Amino acid sequence: NATFSRDKFYGSKPPREVQLDALNGVIDALEEDDATQLVAACGTGKTYMHRQLLRHAMDAEDSNGIGVILTSSIRLAHDTAADLRPTDGYDESLGKFGEDYEVVEVHSGATGEEGRQSVKVDGVISVDRIYKQIDQALKDGKKVVIVSTYDSVNKVQEAQARFEDSDKVEADLLIHDEAHNILGQQKPTTVASDDNDLTAYVG
Repeated sequence: NATFSRDKFYGSKPPREVQLDALNGVIDALEEDDATQLVAACGTGKTYMHRQLLRHAMDAEDSNGIGVILTSSIRLAHDTAADLRPTDGYDESLGKFGEDYEVVEVHSGATGEEGRQSVKVDGVISVDRIYKQIDQALKDGKKVVIVSTYDSVNKVQEAQARFEDSDKVEADLLIHDEAHNILGQQKPTTVASDDNDLTAYVG
């Protein structure tokens, strides 16, 4: 039986047929190898698909309940984290995760301008704060989605290394978003990397 179908998916928005083929193709590929690529044109729902894949990996019976999304910029990391956090009356079909998930946003933060407005983007770069956020979320029985820039992923690794049993905080799935910006270059360091990490490059 396929992992995803029109009757088997997360949220209230069912995948389209082309998305079902892609989702099940990624699952099949990760059963054969520890990394794969999901390549699709703009507007085909890559963000929707990688959130479906994250939920699947994090909800598995033997999972650690930890997912990681790496992005190419501070602004994209901030927007991704905001899009994942539930708000009053949030629509789960948009890909937001529920109250039983904690979203940890990791980057250096930035202040800039968007249009005529000054925009300040806050993030967490302190290893101690990253560790405390993950630790508290796990103690509260929550699952953890870490959204980090590629430049800050080493801070996530340092935070994970502080846990007495670091295997318990390895990512169930590592998503490299906007992967067309990094493929063909030196492969970025994976989070708490070992030979069993599951990695999806999305672009």
